Amino acid sequence: MRPAINDLTNDPIVLKIMELLKIQGKTEKDLTEHVGIANTTFTKWKYKGVKSYRKYMDKIAEYLEVTPEYLTEGVDNYINVSTMTTSELRLIQLYRKMSKDAKETLLRTAGHFAGDHQER
Repeated sequence: MRPAINDLTNDPIVLKIMELLKIQGKTEKDLTEHVGIANTTFTKWKYKGVKSYRKYMDKIAEYLEVTPEYLTEGVDNYINVSTMTTSELRLIQLYRKMSKDAKETLLRTAGHFAGDHQER
């Protein structure tokens, strides 16, 4: 029997992995295939607090197109996709399709409008 949704882990790394999957429109099944684990393993991460994901961090990060450090460091500061507007999600989707130069230009422009004048 599948655990109730209320039994979802509070492990910030697993939650971050799940958020990135949602943002990127990727599935848990595709992640597990890429990593080479059973779907039940991911289910254990989500509902039973099993931390075996640590040994797969490089492959998980590769699939999600982030660094392992992005997944493991600063997990308290990640953005919860459930609070994002449709426009914010669309902006992320478009950003992921841009060239590196276009991304840098967009970040500079967005920083200017937001009053964030950090060097990128």
